[in-house]
Amino acid sequence: ELSFALAIIEKNYKPVAFTNNLMLASIFGSVLLAFGTAIMLTQDATTGGTSIIAKILNKYANIDFGKSLLISDSIVVLLAMYTFGTELALFGLLSIYLTGNLIDKFIDGFNLSKQVMVFTTHEKLISDYIINEIDKGCTVFYGKGGYTGKENCVILTILKRSQFIKLKQFIRNNDPEAFITVNETSEVLGKGFKSLEN
Repeated sequence: ELSFALAIIEKNYKPVAFTNNLMLASIFGSVLLAFGTAIMLTQDATTGGTSIIAKILNKYANIDFGKSLLISDSIVVLLAMYTFGTELALFGLLSIYLTGNLIDKFIDGFNLSKQVMVFTTHEKLISDYIINEIDKGCTVFYGKGGYTGKENCVILTILKRSQFIKLKQFIRNNDPEAFITVNETSEVLGKGFKSLEN
């Protein structure tokens, strides 16, 4: 499908290169390719070709997709070196290296979640809001303040950015004395997030 779509674009729209500078083309082309590939992967799709091999390596050899693609594409470029020459092959390897590393970074960026810990004396109010309004799970730990000696609880939950904004606003309005810590996490596996089987 990709080859068919590219053939139609080439025939009907006559695309031209933005630059003839191979270094600029390698750098900016790699960034765009990595971004597009990362979006494709978050939808559990492939472009065909070497991305299928990369996906197989990712699944069965536990290698990050970007590194898997780097391996498979590098082999193709090295084999094509005798046809296209050393200089073009080196630019190709540079582009593959940049793309492979950027794909993993973009994927991590798309998957970013917030690990939120809420220290509060209003356990039910906040946990009910997380469960019923945000539709996420949470875990409650009990303890007491080291300075005050008062009993309180810590509510731990994992949220998307938009969900965290809603929770923060709710706590600001209903429990202004609560204490919140937030950490970013690049991968969350389990119910409500990415499947453990992938």
